[in-house]
Amino acid sequence: MKLTCLNLFCLAASTAAAAAAKSSTKGMDAEELSEKRQQVEYERRKLDSDFIAEYTIVTESEFITFVTPKPLLQDSNDGRFDDDEFLRRVDTVNLLGSKLLTRGKVLKPETVVIEQTDTQGDAFTLFAGGLQPRDSEPDGNKNYFLAGSCTTIAQFDDGRNNGLFQENDDNFIGVPVSYLPTIKAHQCIYDLCLGGKGFNCINLYGGGGFIFNPVLRINQFNFFNPDDDAFTVITDNNLEPPLPPPFQLVIFGGTGAFRLVEGSAELITIAGRTRGNPNQGIEQTGVIVQNLITKTNIPLPEAKS
Repeated sequence: MKLTCLNLFCLAASTAAAAAAKSSTKGMDAEELSEKRQQVEYERRKLDSDFIAEYTIVTESEFITFVTPKPLLQDSNDGRFDDDEFLRRVDTVNLLGSKLLTRGKVLKPETVVIEQTDTQGDAFTLFAGGLQPRDSEPDGNKNYFLAGSCTTIAQFDDGRNNGLFQENDDNFIGVPVSYLPTIKAHQCIYDLCLGGKGFNCINLYGGGGFIFNPVLRINQFNFFNPDDDAFTVITDNNLEPPLPPPFQLVIFGGTGAFRLVEGSAELITIAGRTRGNPNQGIEQTGVIVQNLITKTNIPLPEAKS
């Protein structure tokens, strides 16, 4: 009998608690109630395990912009680069503060087929990594994208800017061969948006060491033919442009459905564009293809492609 009373007491208490909970949520609107339930669910799942997701990012040329604080090259009035106007020294060729702005489509990895490209071209027609996707303009979904900005915050001379060129035995030119400095560190901020009309986004940050020179192996001044504005290729290296190294990202917040997201990510570039040649009006071609691997406290949706 005593046990029965205890059970009845527990039942009554449970009923009262449920009524109280219902009463407490009665004054909430639908959005507040949804947020409350989502927070409880996030906390529950956080105790379980991390969730791994992988996306492939395809960024077309029209959504790639490189911005510098000041011109890397100084043009003369007639459109040519004269000896005294061309920036040849490492202390005057500056990448600090330059930004790479991108916005790429977020796709399912299995839908992006990567193929080997021509390896017999010159330094301005070969693609970085020697690869490009079979479909360089995939449809994707407009609400699934990765938008980012990477800023160069440190650079260094790779030691090859001190080489001198001797035109012939009677005419010695004491001018250093010119290369752009190598990026030593960068700072990147990305928004990974996965639906919600483009408002369900995850904010990622990456910074620190990043050894990379996008135009490595290219001399910026053609000593062998001063009448030709073409860049000179350094023949003791591969003509194919290098790919940037993979780098780690930390998730520092989110918006919309991902307000409480936590975790980390890695961004790996697997295909890149050609160098192009601005002196001859040759634009860069191709697309950038990257793999983004996320590790989060909540499951993320798949890309819709």
